Amino acid sequence: MRPRTSVAAAAFCGLVVSVPAFLVGSYAFVAFVLSFIQQTRISALHPEYDLHPGSIFFNTTFAFLSLTVLLSIVCGTTAIGLLSNRKWAIKAAGLFVPPFALLLFLGDLCAVLATPPLPSGAPLAIGPGLALAIIAYALVPFLLIGAWWLILFSRKALREDPSSRP
Repeated sequence: MRPRTSVAAAAFCGLVVSVPAFLVGSYAFVAFVLSFIQQTRISALHPEYDLHPGSIFFNTTFAFLSLTVLLSIVCGTTAIGLLSNRKWAIKAAGLFVPPFALLLFLGDLCAVLATPPLPSGAPLAIGPGLALAIIAYALVPFLLIGAWWLILFSRKALREDPSSRP
């Protein structure tokens, strides 16, 4: 049985947001892990900014990048489940994805606001620059999808039978 049009549209938008976020996030995750030498060189050039892998810049950005990739996996899996009319996907779309997206957005925003700005010559691939990119290109779309899913999947009729037509 095919899902409702509204469920299919929500699932498609979830896939459109999560697949690029997963691909770009995975690439950035691997690049972030492999950039240990660059991090060390930048902290040697700018001793006032502690950018070695044990620093707060590295750990905060790495944590939010990892959680954003995890959110893209959860959102993509939920979208596929919605297209397949799975009951667990309805529950995940209404109860798990929106709060997870909101907490990640607020946490990343607080981390960006709490960190001091880097010198103008420092690349944006580290510290607050990457955190701002995560907010702008991944977490805001996930926040919008999460809000839409929260509104859509909080309806009782849709939770009980997602494939029935209104």
